[in-house]
Amino acid sequence: MKRIAITICIITITITAYAQQQGIGIRLGLPAGVTYKRYLSNEKAVEFGIGSAFKNSDKRYYKNAFKHMSRYDNYSYESVDVSSVVYLQGRLLFQHDLDVSDVEGKFQWYWGVGAVMKVAKVDYWYRDPNDNNIYLHDDRTDFDFGPEGIIGMEYTFEDVPVTLFAETSIQLELVDRLTLRLFAGTGARFNF
Repeated sequence: MKRIAITICIITITITAYAQQQGIGIRLGLPAGVTYKRYLSNEKAVEFGIGSAFKNSDKRYYKNAFKHMSRYDNYSYESVDVSSVVYLQGRLLFQHDLDVSDVEGKFQWYWGVGAVMKVAKVDYWYRDPNDNNIYLHDDRTDFDFGPEGIIGMEYTFEDVPVTLFAETSIQLELVDRLTLRLFAGTGARFNF
């Protein structure tokens, strides 16, 4: 009986030691979605995310895109409807401890590089240049891709397997339209 108790204790300690090498949770912001983070070492981690944007949250971005597309030259922009937005993110992060006295738990800041891919359904409404009373409609699938630079901060509770985080990133969109995009988000992960 004593051996069984010792074996259970050793297994429990081993599981606990490895139990917090990864986390899954939610991210609020742009994009909002599910985040998975795997800690490779004390200084490195990889993160993957899948998310979406609120309907029509990118209206200004797509209005500007309309004005810069040659196929819409001489047409008058009326409106845009953005839906079915899906973001995929992959990141390599470099973690650094923050020494915060009188606080239980672990504070870290991180920076990293990654890539963002976005697919969205975009419906443009615009006016015919020859007859302003005629509205035209064009629906298209928008595909964006580019590298991303990230900086953020996270706090992991000492007694609860939960990490809270806040971050900001900038993406250089290379595919579809060359532009810089700023993203920000906050969230929580359950560590296991």
